[in-house]
This record gives sequence, structure tokens and C-alpha cells, in this order.
Amino acid sequence: MRSFILRQPAYLGLLFLLLAGPVAPAQAEPSKNPVVVELFTSQSCSSCPAADRLLEEIAHNPDNGLIVLGCHVTYWDHLRWKDTLSLEACTERQREYAGILEQGRTYSPNMIVNGIYSFEGSDKGDFGQAIRKARQKNEVARIDIQITPEGFEVELPDLPAGQKIPYELTVLTYTTNQTVEIKSGENHGKSITYAHAVSGIKRLPAWQGHKEHRRIAWSALAADKLHGVVVIAQPVRGGKIRAAGEYRIYFN
Repeated sequence: MRSFILRQPAYLGLLFLLLAGPVAPAQAEPSKNPVVVELFTSQSCSSCPAADRLLEEIAHNPDNGLIVLGCHVTYWDHLRWKDTLSLEACTERQREYAGILEQGRTYSPNMIVNGIYSFEGSDKGDFGQAIRKARQKNEVARIDIQITPEGFEVELPDLPAGQKIPYELTVLTYTTNQTVEIKSGENHGKSITYAHAVSGIKRLPAWQGHKEHRRIAWSALAADKLHGVVVIAQPVRGGKIRAAGEYRIYFN
């Protein structure tokens, strides 16, 4: 895969190329109702590499309608190796899911689809079943995202009535194809490539669920480098995903 990363403040030259001509990565025709796949993983977890491979298999196909995120947690970092991609915000996001889904605990590898289907992240059977259920229900509205010199333009849809409290909007940035040589801990000696590894999580002002235009400035993003941007709308502190969108800034 050919890829590049936009970095601040040196992103403007690359952004000019993105917007100016045929080198711009073609955005696939977005799925009307996307499916969001989140894997909670760690470089220090011996059970995680199989789930990481599964995530890599599904991440790089923009035509499959999946929004794919690898969220590296911090609670394994005490095992003689600190995950180079781990974020406390990923740990907190998984804890919020665990509370909503009444799992009673957090674990890895844990895959969560559309905020409601939770299972062991390396189980391809459970993965396939969750994707089928998510597509049959067809409940996640699409958020349109476009890149601009100032940042990103976000078009929020008009959701069905019924939500009495505002939705929480979260923007997640990610990098992809991050190959890490793990030199200690449970995965000592392994070289693992991580796809769509979350590099930043930031909460945006709440949203009432009506059609709305938002702007996300480069300075507001939680990471200084990125391959993609995802915006997710959920009830406050986790739960069923009601709307989602992605903009990929890399070549397949």
C-alpha cells in the first residue's frame, strides 16, 4: 500500500496535492448505512495478534461499508512493554462500553460492532454474525465528511425523533500500517502491523440529532498526524452508535 501521513504544521503542501489533482485518494462511494467496528487491543496481550490480523484484513477495503478502528488500551502496559500506540482515552472508551453493555469487566482483544455487539476480537464466526446483524438492522445513519484547507466539513443527518437528550459526538483520528517490533512482554520477538490504530479521541459539542453542518479545524484534532478521520454519534458515554462517517487520507 502506498500511504502518507498529514502532519501539523507541515500538512499544507500535501493538502494542496490532495485537493489539486489526480493524486488525491479517491473516496469510495460511501455506504448509506455504515457499520462501525472497534477493536480494543494491546501490543502486550498474547491473545491479541490474531484479532489484529483480522482487523488488518478488513480495514483497507473502503467499499465494504465498514468503519474500522483499532483502539490500543493502557491496562496491559505494566507487563514489561508499553504499547507504543496505547491511549488512556481508548481505555476510558472501552470502560464506558463495558458499563453500558453490562460486561462487568474490560478485556482484550474485545471487538464491538455499532456499539452494541461485543465479542472476542479474534473470533471470525462472532465477527461475521455481528456484521450480518448490523447490516440487517441498518440503523447507523451516514455522516458526510470532506477535507478542506482549514480542516474537515461535517454534514450531520436528520435522525428520527425520539432521543430526548443530546447525542455525544466523538472525532477519532487514526494512522495505519504501523509495524512495531515488540521487544519485551508476552509478544516478545514479534513484529506486528497495526491497521487504523487510533491516534487521538476528542469529544465535540453535543448534537441534538437534527441536520447540521459542523467544521473541525486542524487545530482541534487530537493528533498531530493522521491517515483518517472518523466522527461517531452516540448517547452520552457510549452505547448504540446512531450515526458515523469516515474520511480516509491514504492510498489503497
